Amino acid sequence: MRLTQKGQVTVPKRMRDQFGLKAGVQVAFESTPAGLLLRPLAAQQEESLKDGIRAIRGSADSSLSTSDILQMTRGTGDTR
Repeated sequence: MRLTQKGQVTVPKRMRDQFGLKAGVQVAFESTPAGLLLRPLAAQQEESLKDGIRAIRGSADSSLSTSDILQMTRGTGDTR
């Protein structure tokens, strides 16, 4: 791979396929001790969200009403 005058680089097709990189996917470049890391933003954010949901799944407080939960998630008031 070569860096163009505009600072662009082409990610090889096999790597795009392997990591699900498609046109329009936002990526982040990060400096690491081993060098430069390229990672898709959407996939990372989606995985973080999925991990967060997995962590709290099944832990709802049954003493709260649906209205109370909606108020809490929307930030429209304290139910306690």
